[in-house]
Amino acid sequence: MIPLRGFRNAPQALCEKLINRFPSGINFAFTYGSAVVKPGPGSSTGDMLDMILVVEDSKQWHRENLKRNSTDYSWLLRGMGEASVAEIQRTKGAKVCYNTLIPFDDMLIKYGVTDRLDFASDLTSWDQLYVSGRLHKPVNVLAYDQKAFPEIPALLERNLNSALRVALLQLPDIFNEIRLFTTIVGLSYHGDFRMVIGEDRKKISKIVEPNIDSFRLLYQSHIDSVEGVIWDKISGSLQQDLSNTILLSHLQRLPSTVKERLWLGHNRCNADMDDVMKWYVHDAGLSKVVASTVASIVRDSSSRQTLQAVYTSGIIKSVRYGFRKLKKMLSSIKFK
Repeated sequence: MIPLRGFRNAPQALCEKLINRFPSGINFAFTYGSAVVKPGPGSSTGDMLDMILVVEDSKQWHRENLKRNSTDYSWLLRGMGEASVAEIQRTKGAKVCYNTLIPFDDMLIKYGVTDRLDFASDLTSWDQLYVSGRLHKPVNVLAYDQKAFPEIPALLERNLNSALRVALLQLPDIFNEIRLFTTIVGLSYHGDFRMVIGEDRKKISKIVEPNIDSFRLLYQSHIDSVEGVIWDKISGSLQQDLSNTILLSHLQRLPSTVKERLWLGHNRCNADMDDVMKWYVHDAGLSKVVASTVASIVRDSSSRQTLQAVYTSGIIKSVRYGFRKLKKMLSSIKFK
């Protein structure tokens, strides 16, 4: 498997074991979460491996997977069939269908299935900021079908570049690596109500601090090439140019969903997009507006995805999974 810049491949034996469990038609797959990043102090590593599978044809893939791994699905989805599963995946949540708490060897796995078209849309436009948000952090690549999905490298690069620019718009002129990467990781968490109920209160810092080298590897080429940023790699400090020209450049290169929501938030006189972006350059509250706009995307998609879990996981698994999350949150509070 050809390495993707900034991303590490999972061990070959694990790749083969996991991918061979599923039907063909997987264009891209990766593991994320505590299975990839080193846990910080007081974290529970857990025993569940989280995965995203990007498939060529959702309906066809679920048809085959229902034959091969029918017990992965809730009783409701098993009875509805592949067409309904694909429909729920693409319309009822963040365009990801999860099967969770699946026994596999000596561990549990949770895998989300998303269509390649929805995957590409999220990485470029952030219309869900769901799968794209998971790819703002270090992941381990399980599978990459270069022939079937040659756009993958460009999609990943664009998503990382977007994350860097959105973070820079929220930061002062001088900051350090920890603050930069904490801001980036927070993009896909702020706005998610599960961060209030059901998640480790220090989750973001516990992701960044023990994994700083992995974040450097992931973002180095983007930080080196983005306009107006000086990075002292020895001290870990950064300085950015906050001139109107640079701010406008960042704003113009934001994902389309972020720009559209910024436009809707300001547009009181039917101004065009370029004029609205130029107006924001002079807004003293720009950083807060950008943060709240991104959080609104996360809030919408995470709420839909949570409701979708009633279909995909069923009541019993939803309660079990929620209890695991609540246990992690209580553990983090106790450690504090």
